[in-house]
Amino acid sequence: MQRAPTGDLASLARLLQLASPSLPVGGYGYSQGLESALHQGLARTPDEVERWIADHLVLVLGRCDAPYWWRLARAFAAGDLAEAARWNEEYLACRDGAEPRNETRQMGFSLVRMLEEVEGEALPGAWKGEVSYLAASAHLAVRWSLPLPDALLGHLWSWLDAQVLAWLKTGAAGQMAGRRMLSRLADALPGIVESSEAASDDELQSFSPGLALAGYAHEIQDGRMFRS
Repeated sequence: MQRAPTGDLASLARLLQLASPSLPVGGYGYSQGLESALHQGLARTPDEVERWIADHLVLVLGRCDAPYWWRLARAFAAGDLAEAARWNEEYLACRDGAEPRNETRQMGFSLVRMLEEVEGEALPGAWKGEVSYLAASAHLAVRWSLPLPDALLGHLWSWLDAQVLAWLKTGAAGQMAGRRMLSRLADALPGIVESSEAASDDELQSFSPGLALAGYAHEIQDGRMFRS
C-alpha cells in the first residue's frame, strides 16, 4: 500500500485544524441571519431552511466571500500587505449591517489571538487596522503553506457546518436530518471554489437584500440565541 508523503499529511492536519468546529473563534455564537429567518417564518420547513442556507452559500459566499478570500490569499502570498489591507477593508464594507461586521471582526481578532498565543505567530507587524475573519483565514492558509483551493474549501465547509448546527440548536430537527442536509449542501462547495478563483473584480458583489433585512430585524429581536 502506498503512503501519502509526510508533508501532505502535515498539511492535511493543519487544514483540519483550520476547519475544525472547535476552533476558538466563537463561530458557534452566530447564525448570520438564519435565526431571524426562522423567527419571522421566512424559513419554516426543512426544505425552506435548506433553500435559505443554499442561497446564502451560493449568492453571498460564492459571489463575495470566496472571491475576496482568493484576493486576500494572493496578496499575502505575494507579501503585499497594502493590497491585502485594501481587500480586507473593502470586504468589511460589504458586510451589510452591524451584526455581520462585528461578527467578522470578532472572529478575525480571535483567530489572530490564537496565532499569537498558541502558534507564537501573528500577522506581519506592518499590518494596520482591523482584521476580518476572512483575511485571518487567508493569511493562515498562506502562512501554513496549505493548498489554497483546499484551504478555501475548508473555510466554506466550516461556515456550512455552523449554519446547519445553528438550525439544529433551535430544536427544529434531529442530528440525522442535519447530516443529510449538510451532505446535500456540501456538493456545491467545489464549484464555488473553482468559480470564485476565476471571478473578475467586476463580478464581486454582496447584493442580498433579503439577508440584510433579516439581519436588521435580528438586531431588535427578543429572546435571541445567537449574536447574528
